[in-house]
Amino acid sequence: MATAQGGYAPYRYEFVLTKLDDGTEEVREYDYNEVAQWYMWFEGDYRLTVNVKDQSNKIITKSIDFNVENKHFEFSSPTAKPDKHILTG
Repeated sequence: MATAQGGYAPYRYEFVLTKLDDGTEEVREYDYNEVAQWYMWFEGDYRLTVNVKDQSNKIITKSIDFNVENKHFEFSSPTAKPDKHILTG
């Protein structure tokens, strides 16, 4: 979630997710919603940039770099103990 103060409200937010390994970008265009979500399916280095535009069209930009690691995990054999009879047919 991005927050803004100063300038002239209301604020509009643009979120840009850049995969630094190859430069691909995904942009969430300017909107009044200060929240953006991504599911990170691929490992690598990323930059999240937030551009905040106020009513006078002044833009402030902040960025953060982060890394997504591929963490392998496995499920153990699932067990189920139903408390009712299960009919199959």
